[in-house]
Amino acid sequence: MPVLDGDFEAFVTNLGKYNEGMLIGEWVKLPTTEEEMQKVFERIGIGKQDEFGQPYEEWFITDYECPIYGVQKMLGEYESLDKLNYLAALIDELSLSDQEKLVAIMEAGCDEVSDIDDLINLTFNLDCYDIMPGINNESDLGYYYTHEAGIYSENDLGPLANYIDYERYGRDIAMDEQGRFTDEAMSVSQARGGTGSLTGNLMIFPMNTGLPAQGKPPSVTAPLPFLSSSRERSLM
Repeated sequence: MPVLDGDFEAFVTNLGKYNEGMLIGEWVKLPTTEEEMQKVFERIGIGKQDEFGQPYEEWFITDYECPIYGVQKMLGEYESLDKLNYLAALIDELSLSDQEKLVAIMEAGCDEVSDIDDLINLTFNLDCYDIMPGINNESDLGYYYTHEAGIYSENDLGPLANYIDYERYGRDIAMDEQGRFTDEAMSVSQARGGTGSLTGNLMIFPMNTGLPAQGKPPSVTAPLPFLSSSRERSLM
């Protein structure tokens, strides 16, 4: 099964028709092209005239589908299609390992990520996180640091290794490093709020502290704007 099992889609709806009591819209798979988006607008009636001769110019998004846990909860009705398209393109450009890391971050919960701008920024800062597969709990973490991380020599420890409280040691490490456990194939957190009590198949630590870095140059060119029409009118 692929890491991202499904498509990133938005249901784009004609706002004028919606206010008239009709749900006229279409699912749009992202990323898309400006030409394809214009065809969608035409099919849902954007640009056509109502019974009073006024053109339908406004649209909004009534639903999302995204294969990454938690993403659609952060997206609103009036998100920029340009930003949505850009985010989808960035996700498509990620390597398999970075896609796994992104899925893990979202599953574990990242307090610094709350909107589409944060999501875009996160894709440029995945190297700020480190993943430890197979660490299910504090005891596993303590054992790993004692016997496998190369910090201590098992030969030097000798019989003392039998008296180590791996769970307590692992709990301290998780708190100090701000790591989190997750149920997904991978997980991560850069939050400063502690580790919580999540358990799962992986342990993830941020490799630096603070907010994700800003301004890292993108590897994907941002698309041209699809439509400049105002969409600030509230729903009736």
